[in-house]
Amino acid sequence: MEANETDLIIKEVEKTKDEISRIIGNQVIIKTTKEEILKDMKRKKELIDTRMKTIIEQEKKFSERIEKMRDEIMKKIQG
Repeated sequence: MEANETDLIIKEVEKTKDEISRIIGNQVIIKTTKEEILKDMKRKKELIDTRMKTIIEQEKKFSERIEKMRDEIMKKIQG
């Protein structure tokens, strides 16, 4: 979900021609450049992608470990 939002922000910012206001937290609004926001959003997107790859790898290893444990338990049950 966060990756989709980041992609949408990047697309919308790329369409703009003027300065952009950026909200920080819930209370501070600053003016910044299109390039600065694109740089930040692309960095954020890379971080999200890296985290997703890590989670997928961890899930894969976890599933393999569960399968191995299941096989060992079945062998012990069967004798």
